[in-house]
Amino acid sequence: MDSDAWKIIHIPDKPSFSPEHQPTVKVYASVIKPKFANTIVRHLCKIAPLEDLRHVKRVRKKILPDHGEPQLTVILCVAPERCD
Repeated sequence: MDSDAWKIIHIPDKPSFSPEHQPTVKVYASVIKPKFANTIVRHLCKIAPLEDLRHVKRVRKKILPDHGEPQLTVILCVAPERCD
């Protein structure tokens, strides 16, 4: 096998961030009822896909301490750069 066939020429540097200083993106989010989650997420993926945030989970589940019921928060879309 030719040793030059898979030779690494350049690996671009990625800026390293500490866990406390990760870059963030502003988004609009809303609390939704669990029974509507599937329908809402399917529609959002069509009308407002998170193209640059594919690694992000769109829905967050949290158990409310007072009631023990689940609360779902869904990312609706990325907020514009400037909100005047």
